[in-house]
Amino acid sequence: MHRPDSIAHGTERECCRRVYNRALAYENKEKYDLAIADFTEAIRLNPNDADAYLYRGLDRHRTGDKAGGDADISAAKQLNPNIGK
Repeated sequence: MHRPDSIAHGTERECCRRVYNRALAYENKEKYDLAIADFTEAIRLNPNDADAYLYRGLDRHRTGDKAGGDADISAAKQLNPNIGK
């Protein structure tokens, strides 16, 4: 699926934050596949983003991907042991 991407302007950090925020917006609209795609992009841009792993994991659970969700939540906890507390 192709989406127009005006997100690619600015610094990499700004791009990452915009992609992450768009993922949250998709999640709020229950468009989990789009949210997962954007969280994946946010992780690509910043592999140490524990929140992106956590939310992607939760969305994977919502779409029936328990193994993928568990792996993401585990990665989030490795990056930030206090996440979700």
